[in-house]
This record gives sequence, structure tokens and C-alpha cells, in this order.
Amino acid sequence: MAEAEAKRRTLPTVRRSSRSAVAWARLADGRDLPLPGASFDLAVLHTVVSHAPDPPGMLAQAFRVLRPGGTLAVFDGDYNTMSVATGGN
Repeated sequence: MAEAEAKRRTLPTVRRSSRSAVAWARLADGRDLPLPGASFDLAVLHTVVSHAPDPPGMLAQAFRVLRPGGTLAVFDGDYNTMSVATGGN
């Protein structure tokens, strides 16, 4: 995605009640994040890794932008192999 398009699609900053805590979101390609390294305390990947064409590359980028001691939270599953019991059998 071109940088101009990514900037256009940046979501507004959302401020929490704490004076120093700021959360924001930005649409970008997870394989090539347009963010400086070691700049975040927390990165969250929520139901995205199982859909990525290059999961190891996406995880590497998430770790790259984390500060030393930062936390990567991944909430995902392999939904392509999920099965559902339909009863009786």
C-alpha cells in the first residue's frame, strides 16, 4: 500500500482516561510496517495471523516495532481446520 494511501486511511487517535496513555490504530501491510523499530510497549494481533500470506514475516515485524521488554499479544486460531459436532454421530 502506498504511503499516501496508508496516511489517508489512518484512524483517529483514541485517548484513554490516563493523561499519558494514548492508543491509536493505523492500516498497513503487516509484512512491512511503516513504523520505527523499538517504538511500542504493546502490539496486538487479533484474528489476523491465520489470514496472513506470511505469518512469520508478520510476527517478525510485530517484534521489530516492540521496545525491549514489550509485549506481543496474539489472539488467533487455525479456523480452516476447525470442526463442529452436529450431534448424534
